[in-house]
Amino acid sequence: MVRSRLDPSVNYTELKSIDPSDSKETNYKAPLYEATVMGINTIISIGQIKNIFMDKNIVYYPIYLIKNDKVISQIGVYEIFEQNVASMLDDDGDINLEKTPPPLIYSFVTKTLIQKAVFISENPSLSSSIAAAKVRAKTALPKVAAAAAAAAEEDEDTETDDEDIQAAIHASLAAPKDASRGPLKVPRRLPVQTMDQFDAELRSFRERPDQPWIQKYYMNNEFNIVKSPVDSDSFFYAISDAIRSVYPDRDINAINLREKLAGVISVEQYSAYKSLYDSFNLQLQRNRQRNEEIVAENQDLKSRLTGSQSLSEKKQIRERALVLKAENEELKEKREAIKDNMKYVQFMKGVHNIEQLRDIIRVGEGASEFYADEWAISALEIILNIKLIVFSKTDFHDNNDKAFAMTNVIHCGKNVSKSQKEFIVQEMERLKSGKHKSAAMIGLDEPKSKATGGLSKRDKYEFVPDHYIMLSRTDKHYDLITYRDTKMFTFAEIPYCVKLQITSRCLQGFDLSGIYTNIPQFMLFMKEDMDSTNKHFMKEIESELADLDKSSNPHYNDSLRLMHHAMSSNKMPGFEQGDVVSPNDLKGFMDLMGGGGNNEKGGKNNWRRKISNEWCQPFTLDGHRWLSAEHYYQGNKFLKTSPEFYLLFTMDANKKSKYYDETSILSQISSDVELATVAGKKIPTTTIDGKKVSLRPSTVAIDPDFFNGRHSRVLEDGTMAKFSQNDELAKILLMTNNAKLINYNHTKHSTPSMHLMHVRSKLRTKSGKINDYEAIH
Repeated sequence: MVRSRLDPSVNYTELKSIDPSDSKETNYKAPLYEATVMGINTIISIGQIKNIFMDKNIVYYPIYLIKNDKVISQIGVYEIFEQNVASMLDDDGDINLEKTPPPLIYSFVTKTLIQKAVFISENPSLSSSIAAAKVRAKTALPKVAAAAAAAAEEDEDTETDDEDIQAAIHASLAAPKDASRGPLKVPRRLPVQTMDQFDAELRSFRERPDQPWIQKYYMNNEFNIVKSPVDSDSFFYAISDAIRSVYPDRDINAINLREKLAGVISVEQYSAYKSLYDSFNLQLQRNRQRNEEIVAENQDLKSRLTGSQSLSEKKQIRERALVLKAENEELKEKREAIKDNMKYVQFMKGVHNIEQLRDIIRVGEGASEFYADEWAISALEIILNIKLIVFSKTDFHDNNDKAFAMTNVIHCGKNVSKSQKEFIVQEMERLKSGKHKSAAMIGLDEPKSKATGGLSKRDKYEFVPDHYIMLSRTDKHYDLITYRDTKMFTFAEIPYCVKLQITSRCLQGFDLSGIYTNIPQFMLFMKEDMDSTNKHFMKEIESELADLDKSSNPHYNDSLRLMHHAMSSNKMPGFEQGDVVSPNDLKGFMDLMGGGGNNEKGGKNNWRRKISNEWCQPFTLDGHRWLSAEHYYQGNKFLKTSPEFYLLFTMDANKKSKYYDETSILSQISSDVELATVAGKKIPTTTIDGKKVSLRPSTVAIDPDFFNGRHSRVLEDGTMAKFSQNDELAKILLMTNNAKLINYNHTKHSTPSMHLMHVRSKLRTKSGKINDYEAIH
């Protein structure tokens, strides 16, 4: 017996014989399908719908293995909820296997059995469409049967027939399709994870010592991690492992994947790497030069101090020495940050042309200095026609190991234009034909990047991956993520919780979308399965497309974008998810790179967090002290109708509020930005120690006129006070130059921080200075 995935109380008898309702006597004409079962091409047939379990709302279809137009054995069933049948039929009224859940295969089915019905397709590249495979099977099968009949007439010896079958099997397995040719077709093995199954797995989660971080993140023991070698091939190893889990005979490894990448790199990408490396190198040279100047001046100050008799002169010398010491510490901090970021393009050291870069990319066996980056990921996705779902382990730890409901660690990747995609495909074809053009010619027709950093409507295209692979990334290292011991997935097999997160993060608009907005299945999933809030994201996406060609805003340059939020990483400009900073523009943001580690005195450490509303650095406004701009904003929601509650958000007058009680959680609002945010929400409830708690009395409501325009003024006033009263924060904000600052929220649409950019413009006007971006352009 094989147990149902739809209802555990349902069991199917494992029969080898034909069901009576599918026999010749019923005149049923069974549809035939060319399929891949256990990695072997064969022909299957689907029986008539069976209603034995209608009391459970379940129907099923028997699956038959076919050889020479005859049934060898029944091998399993497709089971479907009765109400879904109509939506899973094709134009002929036959079942469309592309739409069905994965089949249940009987326990007695082995490769030996399937090999008895091996089918050598006339077209070596199977279509990803089951309907198309069905049509080919109907036309191809008579040819196979005729050939078998002819062979039988010439020699009726069964041993010879077995040898022919074995030869056909050998031919099929000896020449596997190249991973870059056509779709990677694989039978579905996983049940589709529904919301109910997702909830069930969540409830059964058990935390254990030393469990993989991805289990803790999704609170799901079905996830796991397969470790890759700790070297520059970890990315390629993980992909190869995933593909070979389905195609064990596939000739795919780090070396041939690197060869493919080397073949499609363009002069444009080479120039981007070269420009980035040269910018870092120049900054290091300037840094060292200034350091030498400081050392020389310090030596001079020591000599002057020894020979000076004047107290005032000694005081001036000591003050100057302190200034130089502070500058030197900042230079050291910045130098370490540059070195830390330079490691991503260190492979460009000594590289002076594209052919030298190709040679570095080709080096395998963990010896290459080239680690897979965003370009490599995007290029291999197109070459292999797969989508890589990347999870950042670093982001997980940076967010204090918070679970998926509280943060999102999926990286959406970079946008790939239609012209860039076509360029990669074109180069792959040239490589296959042996007519690859020289490096000198590549730049003549390669794609050019958009000035806005986004894609226009005419540059959009459909991307339909055959499969999806989940990866865990830590800095430059990649490991393979599995779910229910599966390493490579069809769209239907992607866990429901992963689809939800991709939708909430990567379909919000072009600031974060990557290539996901080009995948029809994800767009359809969002439209059909998400709530009205996420359907609103679709309008936001369309709105952003319409706005791409509008005139420039005086407060920002749309071709430069920097993401920020309360838990942002300290990544350099251009390296955070959603950032858009070209290598040529990067030199205008180098000052933001100082301040690695945990030294808060450095100023630039956590610069993305510091410009966010939630950053805690006190200021004074409206006669009160406030811990953050978020406190000021949330508190002002109650200024007019509930001034006593408003006082709870202040640092100096919270104890004067009639709602203050040192034993109550409300007393902590003024010192906790998360509590302040919740207290100002429409529904002010949160969970503390497993209990649901309200952070606002039922008699207190938000001022009715707050969102009629006052909210924007309040936010900008609080932001101006925060930066104008804290010089180091103002310096950081001005270092963002003319970049469009975008606030990321993992559950809502990312929004431009107009209040920040308005304040930045005011600070710049007040200081009378131009920024680096304006100076270099």
